[in-house]
Amino acid sequence: MYQRLIRRLIYPISLLSQFMHQPTKSHLYAAYQVLHYLKGTPGKDILFKRGDKLTVEMYTDANYAGSLLDRQSTSGLMMFMRGNLVTWRSKKHNVVARSSPEVEFRALVHEICELLWVKILLTNLKIPISCPMKLYCDNKSAINLEHNLIQHAYYCKDMKTF
Repeated sequence: MYQRLIRRLIYPISLLSQFMHQPTKSHLYAAYQVLHYLKGTPGKDILFKRGDKLTVEMYTDANYAGSLLDRQSTSGLMMFMRGNLVTWRSKKHNVVARSSPEVEFRALVHEICELLWVKILLTNLKIPISCPMKLYCDNKSAINLEHNLIQHAYYCKDMKTF
């Protein structure tokens, strides 16, 4: 029961917690809406399908200077195993990017690290991965950047932290 409640709270609380230091009445109203939603949905659960093959797919996206409050870029990911959503996240970048492809490329690099961590975890748990792990990105500039070694070297020397 506790875990179910916490899973329902994670996303809205992460959004509302951005305004902890300067909340307004609209933020308080949004928090009340979250409580009202939780009160009205006590029996909602997530159904996980069982598949034959262990497939791992990750979708990633980023927006350049998308935050209206501080103009920081934000990236997000969704990871599916056997077609089931198992994790999702959005994160503000702590480095100011110079372009949209740079933001997307930074997100791709970070998500590749996440996929490698999942592969190591599954290997340590002796769970075989029967298919290649897939990472999807919708930004053509970032994809072209990955395939062009000259541009790749330029961006990589400037990328020190995420």
